[in-house]
Amino acid sequence: MFCTKAVFGLTAILYSVVISDAYAEQLEIPASLGLEQQGAKLLILGTFHFKDAGLDGYKPQHEVDIFAPERQQELNDILDRLEAYAPTRIAVEMNRSRQDVLDERYSRYLDGEFKLSSNEIYQLGFRLGKRLGHKQLYAVDAQARHYEPRVDPAEFAQQNSQQWLLDDS
Repeated sequence: MFCTKAVFGLTAILYSVVISDAYAEQLEIPASLGLEQQGAKLLILGTFHFKDAGLDGYKPQHEVDIFAPERQQELNDILDRLEAYAPTRIAVEMNRSRQDVLDERYSRYLDGEFKLSSNEIYQLGFRLGKRLGHKQLYAVDAQARHYEPRVDPAEFAQQNSQQWLLDDS
């Protein structure tokens, strides 16, 4: 299978389009990335699905128990770092047409009436929003778009001398 060498632990990729020098130093982001410009700041956090629903093209080979003490500590570390960034808005992967569902669940969570499942929306988005005192989160997901013909990963790897990506060893 394509990219089976990927190792899944609780990791997140943080990318900031524009970021202050002080925060870049705190995150140990090299100045050479040129992220010290002044202006609006945007932080995009990408994660794997903590509990795969089987809806994506990639099917994980290993489950992650997000409620395990080690995973919760890792989550708290990520949340601490995100809290230090102090975002003014939090957007989550939920279709905009379901904003009312998101609002209802988040409101119930803030009132102590909604138990968080393993979904990353809840484990990261809801928890961070509560820490920061946000009254609302924003649904921003859209259906996937494909702008070119789908490519067979094995054929692509063969044509581009990347067979090593297919090696499971």
